[in-house]
Amino acid sequence: MLYRGSTGLDKVKEQTGDVWQDWVVNNVDMARKILAAEQGAAPPQLRSSAAALKEAMRHYPNAQFFVYGHSLGSMNGQYAVADLSLEESRRLSGGCFFQGPNIYTVLTPSQRVTADLLTRSGKLHNYVDEKDLVPIGYSKDKPMVGRMRPVLSKKVGWVDQHMWGGYQYDQFGNVLLDTKGEPDVIGLETLQRLAGIENVKRHFLAKGSLSSAQKIFLDASQAKAITSGYKKTVETEISELKKWFQTEIKNANELWKTTKLDARYWGASLT
Repeated sequence: MLYRGSTGLDKVKEQTGDVWQDWVVNNVDMARKILAAEQGAAPPQLRSSAAALKEAMRHYPNAQFFVYGHSLGSMNGQYAVADLSLEESRRLSGGCFFQGPNIYTVLTPSQRVTADLLTRSGKLHNYVDEKDLVPIGYSKDKPMVGRMRPVLSKKVGWVDQHMWGGYQYDQFGNVLLDTKGEPDVIGLETLQRLAGIENVKRHFLAKGSLSSAQKIFLDASQAKAITSGYKKTVETEISELKKWFQTEIKNANELWKTTKLDARYWGASLT
């Protein structure tokens, strides 16, 4: 299920009603609530998006669903999956949200439970280019709908930045992610690369059996993807271990200073 983003402000003359509904009734209201961390009634478009997903599930009772959304569509998608019942959520194969604000604070307690369950399952991915001004409300420590996927982006114009213009891709078409210090993101990146290699293999096999050169290429690409993932994970773990050691050394030094002061005090008292 694909949720569209806002009608462009440049369309205000041709599509005045759509621009008003998207920007004033929905976007501005949600931005205010997110910045104020205000829980409350969601705007009309978010509620209708949730109703549309539920209706589609009723209409196609044997189908599995995947949700996509960009910008306002990201907010719609986040809200729609969070509003599913436990039974309905089992039919959600996954979801990808791009360049939309973090709506978690607006959700009701029951919606947060659903969002948390789906996020922990690894089904939801929330792609954020931090150079874009639109995706507000995100940080490593804040709860959100889906796991945050920080994009390794390049700087472009502010409109293009929002419209995926800063996104970069590997040779298999996967979005490049900022994996620094993020084992979970490193794991996803490795899986994406392996999936890309598998797609190349299927493409080769569609034309017949694999040649020796193709086998070598696929094996080497697979080995590189796995070892690169391991290397980044180890570097992250070593970095975290260094931070832990530095903290413990600092604590030990503070304890030693306190111990020496106590010893001097009690020593003076004994004499």
